Amino acid sequence: MASPETPPPSLRQGVWIAPHDISVSVEEALLAAGEQVGHENLVFASRMNKAVVVFVKSEQKVHQLVASGVFIRDLYVQVSPLSVLSTRITVSGVPPLITNELLENELQRFGKFASGFKTLSPEEKAALDLERTLEELTGAVNQMASGRARGINGLSGEFFQSASEPDPSRRP
Repeated sequence: MASPETPPPSLRQGVWIAPHDISVSVEEALLAAGEQVGHENLVFASRMNKAVVVFVKSEQKVHQLVASGVFIRDLYVQVSPLSVLSTRITVSGVPPLITNELLENELQRFGKFASGFKTLSPEEKAALDLERTLEELTGAVNQMASGRARGINGLSGEFFQSASEPDPSRRP
């Protein structure tokens, strides 16, 4: 058990070691990790889903382990971080002559994609481009269950949902 003054480790301080042979013990994985970052920098370890999860003292040691990997029973084993930092971006206003593939290729220079682009269908785009009248907006506010807006900008999700439903009489 950890001492009271030792704070619990965060996911950013953890690595995932998945040896080729599932008979590799936690001790063998710890010895291999300790050779790379120093045994004094190992905090906790446990077997999880045929792999070994190891927590180290600092994020710098995580980067060091991920970069170097470990050798267990004379075989190289890749080390992966437990938490992978990612950022969600929204791309809008791109001219139609720039394809999604071209945009993805350019953005990949900054890192890997966790998922591809999610695009709006032509029907969804057309519904967003319709102009709304004051009566339609007032009607959407009045149709909300509470009759009051709760969002950070004064409008709730119900408002936007009811306002995004186009008036059938205005269909092109």
